[in-house]
Amino acid sequence: MSDTHTSDHDHDHAHPHHHAHPESDPARVEFIGGRPILNVADLPASLRYYTETLGFNVSWTWTNQAGFSATSAPPTLAQVMRGHVVLMLAHQEQGGPGMWLYLDLESAAEVDKLHAEYAAAGVRIAEPPSDRPWGVREMRVQDLDGHTLRIGGPLRYEPA
Repeated sequence: MSDTHTSDHDHDHAHPHHHAHPESDPARVEFIGGRPILNVADLPASLRYYTETLGFNVSWTWTNQAGFSATSAPPTLAQVMRGHVVLMLAHQEQGGPGMWLYLDLESAAEVDKLHAEYAAAGVRIAEPPSDRPWGVREMRVQDLDGHTLRIGGPLRYEPA
């Protein structure tokens, strides 16, 4: 297999992952991103858990009474992010409890490093890291509302 790309596979990003690159169709509308919205019972408590325990940063918060303005009213919608992962948290609306999200890390070693960080922070670890037969090291953690973050990184096997 050659390292050169044919015209139907030319693209402007590196290849740490496998995905299709369909031929360009100017009439086709393509998504440029996505942000899961998770229903949470207590948004201020969830924001504390996502920032102080899971290591996310708050991008913004919204209150139905005052929008994005600074106010003493508790937020009803918020966006958090860590790295390239962006999540929205909605106070008792938009979806239901118990959603699953798969989050990618660069390597199995990063899964172990994140597990150590999360164990020290008191994260709800549903399943510690383990090697899966499909070539990924994975762990599962949960937030306050039972949403599961399934986190994995590829294993690097040395040839025998």
